[in-house]
Amino acid sequence: MKLIFTLFFVLLSTASFAQHPAAHWYLGGNSDLDFTTTPATLRLKSTGTTNQATTFSDSTGRVAFYVNEAGIFSRNGQQMPNGTLALRDFSNPTLYLILKPGSTTLCYVFYTGFINYANNTFGGLYYALVDMAANGGAGAVLQRDQLIEPNLHGSFTISGQCANGDYWLVGGYGTSIPGSEKIVAHRITASGVAPQVAESVPVPAQWSYGYKLSPTSNWLVYNYQNPNNPAPLGSVLCRFDVNTGQVTRVATLSTNFKSYAGTTSNWRPEFSASGNKLYLMKADTLIQFDVSTPSATTILGSRRLIYGSNGPTFNFQQLGPDGRIYSSNDANTALSVIQSPELSGQVCDLRLNIYPGPGWSPFLPSIASHLLYRSPLQPDAGPDRTVCVGEATSLGGTPVSAAYTWSPNTYLHSATTAKPTFRYTGPPVTAPTDLWYTVAVNDGNCTLRDRVKVTVQPTPAAPLISGSRSVCPGIQGVEYEVAAQAGLTYRWQIIGGTLVSGQGTAKVTVNWGPRIPQATVQVVAYNSSSCTNIATLPVRINPALQTETPTGETPVCLNQQDGVAYTVTKTTGSVYTWGIRGGRVMTGKGSSRITVNWTGLGQHRLWVQEQAVADTICYGVSDTLRVNVFQDPTTLSLSAVSIGLGSDNEATISWALSQPLTNNQRITVLRRAAGSSAWQDAAQVPTALGSYTDKGVAADDYSYEYLLRTRNNCDEPLETILHRTIRLTGVARPGDDKLDLIWNAYTGWPPADTRYELWRKVDKEDAYTLLRPLSNSSFSVSDLDALAGFEHHYKIRANNTKNALVVWSNEVELSFEHALIIANIFTPNGDKRNDTFRIPKLELYPENELTVFNRYGKQVFQQKNYTGSWSGADLGNGVYYYQLFLKRLNTYHKGWVQIAK
Repeated sequence: MKLIFTLFFVLLSTASFAQHPAAHWYLGGNSDLDFTTTPATLRLKSTGTTNQATTFSDSTGRVAFYVNEAGIFSRNGQQMPNGTLALRDFSNPTLYLILKPGSTTLCYVFYTGFINYANNTFGGLYYALVDMAANGGAGAVLQRDQLIEPNLHGSFTISGQCANGDYWLVGGYGTSIPGSEKIVAHRITASGVAPQVAESVPVPAQWSYGYKLSPTSNWLVYNYQNPNNPAPLGSVLCRFDVNTGQVTRVATLSTNFKSYAGTTSNWRPEFSASGNKLYLMKADTLIQFDVSTPSATTILGSRRLIYGSNGPTFNFQQLGPDGRIYSSNDANTALSVIQSPELSGQVCDLRLNIYPGPGWSPFLPSIASHLLYRSPLQPDAGPDRTVCVGEATSLGGTPVSAAYTWSPNTYLHSATTAKPTFRYTGPPVTAPTDLWYTVAVNDGNCTLRDRVKVTVQPTPAAPLISGSRSVCPGIQGVEYEVAAQAGLTYRWQIIGGTLVSGQGTAKVTVNWGPRIPQATVQVVAYNSSSCTNIATLPVRINPALQTETPTGETPVCLNQQDGVAYTVTKTTGSVYTWGIRGGRVMTGKGSSRITVNWTGLGQHRLWVQEQAVADTICYGVSDTLRVNVFQDPTTLSLSAVSIGLGSDNEATISWALSQPLTNNQRITVLRRAAGSSAWQDAAQVPTALGSYTDKGVAADDYSYEYLLRTRNNCDEPLETILHRTIRLTGVARPGDDKLDLIWNAYTGWPPADTRYELWRKVDKEDAYTLLRPLSNSSFSVSDLDALAGFEHHYKIRANNTKNALVVWSNEVELSFEHALIIANIFTPNGDKRNDTFRIPKLELYPENELTVFNRYGKQVFQQKNYTGSWSGADLGNGVYYYQLFLKRLNTYHKGWVQIAK
């Protein structure tokens, strides 16, 4: 896939314009001018409106959506939801469809609002935003009728900055007041449409029309009228500053609007694809200017009359994706074409009425000029390539005199040359991997880009040849093979022998020749992309065999000491005599594979002698294989089981292994309620975790027993001792403000190493605090004082004094109302008994206020946070009335009390 001129700057080749957003022109009369062919083909549309419309095509050349006077439509002719454009002017349509900078799916629709020419009421400039990928590719209108300018004349133009991908939107803005005309410019970036960036007044004017930016955005041309005379005046060519948006007049190209035949009408401007030629067209006249230099004198002197007669008359003209300029005639019956707009004078080749089509709209689509730019400098990243890892290939095309920049530059020998060398040296690839590279070249006007894809194919896995490394001279039928891999083919080469069979497969047979010091077996593995990997096996052809050391288990578990297999590579024509110490060969005597029963723990030995059957001189003895028979010492211990501090529905189990297990074993966590006989599998967990939280418990209701099981590296069972959790229960005695607690002992630690503690938190306390140590022999406490608060929370903590382990019980919560009982009499007579008005338990209600009144309602006492100190010393005997406010309950207690001295 080739993408040229990244994002919006699509530089088209001369062969196909399928990727151009304006690849289709809907001209009305159900006609489609199709630029995906060369030359463009006039054909009937298969779907959609019969009226004129502006289209936007995707990278495949299909119309993605189109816009006409009725609104915004999907490619199949269905109007998109929210697709009606309430404010529009199709009496003089200026309509642009532009990708939003930085996006490949969001598209702006810029259009003008209604203009009432009868009372000189100007319309506005608006935009809609379309997501072409929404609704499965049918598209969706995300925004519509978004106001940009409230008083645009109805003519505007759009072009881009070739360097950075932004757009400029330029148009005439003003009122009916003579001389009020000005030109405004808005920058369109990935962030959206900016407010006015610049205002310019290159010439005094009342009206301006026919705005057109050049493909490189450096020129702006438009028509204007005298501010004091509504008659048409002429066309003006201006410089446009792509950095600031400012417009500066360079030359007045025409001082009147009269055509060749003397008729008055508007000039229709258009630039060639390079931006070097400007054409002014109206009625029966076509004029060409050369604007390749900034000199006004040179530009005006380049004026050429291309066409002028009383024959066919012109209406609109528009540059096409193929670099030709198309124009409609006043009768709307045909299109004329300037075949070579870059050439000067008559050789530009104006051809009249070559696309007939009655019933067309007179209007041609408006296309952002930079999308049509055709540079003489064609950047070429070269054709797409497929390479193997480490293989070098050259990117790029024919070098030209320009500065090159490649991005990214990873795996390229240079990022600034026309033809860099690519060699993949990155991490291994396991599947075809696509890497994209973009070359950027600046032609002085625009930065042009081309893209190339390099597909890196994976290298086949390295083959491993198995077979005899040492053989007797003349031995025949010796087999060699590699593990066959899907999608690979194999090519074998033998030095010192003859390949008998198997070429192209994963297994071959070889007849070896006479004695040779450096015989080899070589295989090359090929994948479907012809990427290769090579393996070579050296073979010794000599009567003195170098018999290989037997292979098999060397550390052997004591419980697996019987039936252990040992092998050497089998060589055709050889017999094998095995030697052993510390065990007995059970099967396979005389062959290349045996089984052994080892005898007990310790170091044992095994070796083999190989001899050719046909040649008693050709033999060899292997090195000794030392085998250690051992017993696995691994132990598994259950360290602790603790109920969660934050939840009574969780139990955390922790354990320790004396050494890691290497056989991918998992630990089985078993659980049962204490007193039950049936174990349940609570979990299967990795041995390396060290702990597991069981969230399936109800610790308030049950004490739980846990144990763990697994298997060691010798596949022997390991099991821990049982641990039992602490379950705490409690009873509240509100009548005497006491409570009792009872719990069971923790099982799993030695009782002598276990210490218990009682922990408590009251009311709104955040954390538990130690209340008291507990006895190791008694598992209950009675008569705990409940006057510490209303909501009591208790836990038992067990501590292991040997290893600092800690476990917790479940939480017991006990509630007390602590209702106040207020006496109706007190005797302040100095006998130190009942001398003050005391209210038992009032200290539990610290935010309180006591107020006392006499029988006449006069306040005689008041105290916040009453301490029980009121004695009524200054009052006489009698009945008094109190009011006690308790903030905890947000209530008032009212009653009476008698003073009896």
